[in-house]
Amino acid sequence: MSIPGVEILALSLTPYALLPLVTVLALLWLAAHAWRRRASPVVGYFVVLLAAQLVWVTAYGFEIVLTDVFAMTVAAKVAYIGVVAICPSLLLVALHMTGRAHWVTKKLVLGIAVVPVATLLALWLPTDLVWQKVTLAEGTPFPEIRATRGWGFWVHVAYAYVILVLVTVLLISKLWRERTKGKREALTMLGSLAFPWGSNAAFLAGVEIIPAVDLTPFAFSLTATGLAWSLSHRGLLKLLPVTRQDLLEKMTDAVIVLDEDDRIVDINATARELLGTRHEPGQEAREALAAFPELLERMHSASPMRSEVNFGQGIVQRSFDLQISVLQTRRRKRAGRMLVLRDVTVRKYWEVELARSKEEAEAATIAKSEFLANMSHEIRTPMNGVLGVTDLLLDTDLDDEQKDLAGTIHSSAAALLEILNDILDSSKIEAGRLDIESVPFDLRDAIESVTALLAFRAQEKGIELIVDHALDLPDRFVGDPTRLRQILTNLTGNAIKFTNEGSVRIEVHVEPDGAKNLVMIRVIDSGIGIKPDKLARVFDKFAQADASTTRKFGGTGLGLPIARELARRMGGDVEVSSEFGRGSAFTASLRLATAPDATRKPKMASRATAPQAPGDASGGVRILLAEDNRVNQLVAKGMLERLGHEVIVAADGREALERLETTRFDLVLMDCQMPEMDGLEATAALRRREPEGERTLVIALTASAMHGDRERCLTAGMDDYLSKPLTRHALEQALQKWLAASGRPAEPISAA
Repeated sequence: MSIPGVEILALSLTPYALLPLVTVLALLWLAAHAWRRRASPVVGYFVVLLAAQLVWVTAYGFEIVLTDVFAMTVAAKVAYIGVVAICPSLLLVALHMTGRAHWVTKKLVLGIAVVPVATLLALWLPTDLVWQKVTLAEGTPFPEIRATRGWGFWVHVAYAYVILVLVTVLLISKLWRERTKGKREALTMLGSLAFPWGSNAAFLAGVEIIPAVDLTPFAFSLTATGLAWSLSHRGLLKLLPVTRQDLLEKMTDAVIVLDEDDRIVDINATARELLGTRHEPGQEAREALAAFPELLERMHSASPMRSEVNFGQGIVQRSFDLQISVLQTRRRKRAGRMLVLRDVTVRKYWEVELARSKEEAEAATIAKSEFLANMSHEIRTPMNGVLGVTDLLLDTDLDDEQKDLAGTIHSSAAALLEILNDILDSSKIEAGRLDIESVPFDLRDAIESVTALLAFRAQEKGIELIVDHALDLPDRFVGDPTRLRQILTNLTGNAIKFTNEGSVRIEVHVEPDGAKNLVMIRVIDSGIGIKPDKLARVFDKFAQADASTTRKFGGTGLGLPIARELARRMGGDVEVSSEFGRGSAFTASLRLATAPDATRKPKMASRATAPQAPGDASGGVRILLAEDNRVNQLVAKGMLERLGHEVIVAADGREALERLETTRFDLVLMDCQMPEMDGLEATAALRRREPEGERTLVIALTASAMHGDRERCLTAGMDDYLSKPLTRHALEQALQKWLAASGRPAEPISAA
């Protein structure tokens, strides 16, 4: 392309062209290095500054090598695009570098852009406000244009010098208040700023250090280099990761990066929103976080830490998990700290709610346990009267119809008691308040005590109850005999209930299992059996094979689930196999240790028979019965007298103590809940006043059956514990156990 008489692209390559070429290459390297970290506002403004210098130096380089006035004029006008952009971008960088990023607003940016934009418009439009006349200079080492400067030029020069003065003031104030490391940065930036000041002033005064060369654009390149060093020194070009935009800005956690001088190196959007104002890199932490004294206090930790901080007050208070990490360079030199704040307000709220719900649930469990304990006592007290009185009634001369009616009352009350016991045991299991003892006991005795109780029920239905012990079965184990009897009672009672003809067989054998033994108790019946699709439900609470089973046979559906749970707590399980219409087999496996004094006594299969009721008795012991309820007095006194013992009744604990002062008793049956003075208090008082070496046998009587009742009785000084309703069998066993142990006569002579 050409204009008549002018070669626009005619070039004059001289050594002077090397200066802008080298400067452009250096600026390109700095720009490329900074471009990858441009997400930080201060680095972004620094990139704009480098771009302006590239435009100025590149266009000035073309101005040096071109030979045509028109082309040189166009290059000079292009250079002005960079000239007018340098000072505003330099001011924005300085504001960030000196901790005044909050001054950078949209109004400020628009305000400082007015003069540069007006200057460019005046230069490119056909006006003479900036340049009035452009001519080619003579006697210069390379072609150079000279322009007569208009008043618009001097307005821009004044504007640029005002900006430079502001930047200088900012840097001096920084130098004044900064510590050693900050002072080095401020001095570096001030020194680099002196080059464009001096070179431009010399150029405007006509002083040419290099003939015909304006050194101002190259001097600004030195300023850019000084700024780059300062940015790198504080970590803005060194600590920020390349993936900052994708990582930090999208994080829901607030992230603040500080250098060694507690200045903000980086801050993500979440942190800016949390702090509530526009905080930018370069600002001092004590200024940015002035509204958060708790955070400022924790921030000065010399080592990594994790703690919780709270911001706000009242219902708007927010909780944060604060984690402070120490940042190090590749050479393991400490470079700064990173603060990460995670909002845990919602989590804390739900933790409080969960704790409150837990407390409410625990309170509900306690209330439920107290309710069950009270109801247990209130129900067992009249049940004791019903069962005890009918038991006494059945022991009198009755005709067949009367015996049948009294037997119906007794069996109905026993069924009601069984339901009550199941509900209480299920409640204990749910509350985790069912304890498993570990004491030596005789396995054969435990099994025979169960079969003796259930043999009468089997005889009523005309079925055989057979017990088959394995040969060489150890007679004593260590475990919980009460829970073992309960498991066996539930399984055997269940088998008898669903068997109308044939037999119920209990098989017992033992297999070594490491330090313990696996005791297998199998209950086999010839009853109705269970359908295959119903087997999985038999261990569900309140469930039976089907609704017709419940209607025909009754029951709560708790016996088998309780038996399985007890077996599992004793290290075993309960399993079932069945053939519908032919019978079922329930196998309880328990892990029990062999007692140190155990022996092996072979025993063959035997048929269980119901115990015979005792006849008239003579002899016996003197027993004090401390009981406030008249019905319970009648029942217990009647049973004891039929067993051949002398019984004295006390209506409360205080009366019992008075009688013990004047009369010697072989044994005391002490009700736990009585007016005036309860059984626990009375027993404790008795133990305190007893002479050393003397101890009166005291057996607790209580209608409570909840967790800890037995322990409270033993702690008070009682020797044993009987739960109401009393049965003659349980009462007789307790008397035999304790009176025989004390050397007193326990068994009256019974008629054959």
